[in-house]
Amino acid sequence: MLEHTNPQLHVNSISDRLSVKSGPDLVIAAAAYLQIVEGKQSFTRRELLDAMKSATSYYNQNIGSNLSAALKTLCASRLNQLNNGTYALKSHELSALMVQIAERG
Repeated sequence: MLEHTNPQLHVNSISDRLSVKSGPDLVIAAAAYLQIVEGKQSFTRRELLDAMKSATSYYNQNIGSNLSAALKTLCASRLNQLNNGTYALKSHELSALMVQIAERG
């Protein structure tokens, strides 16, 4: 759990702090929420989509429709695909997001 940040942060708050501008940005914000706030080591595609949908200030149907493409792109750089449908932020990405979220708190 993030020590310098309110552990009750919502996906909308994390999205604000990360300056979400696109679907892939929202995927990362939702992943950060699941791993940092909820303390999950990994998450399923369904958990990720549900977290994205809860970011009502940012989510729209088009973003959900493009989730597969976003995941494919992000798995090349910011996410690890642990098995079919299970993901986790890469360790360097998780560390960087923790700092970024804490600094903008």
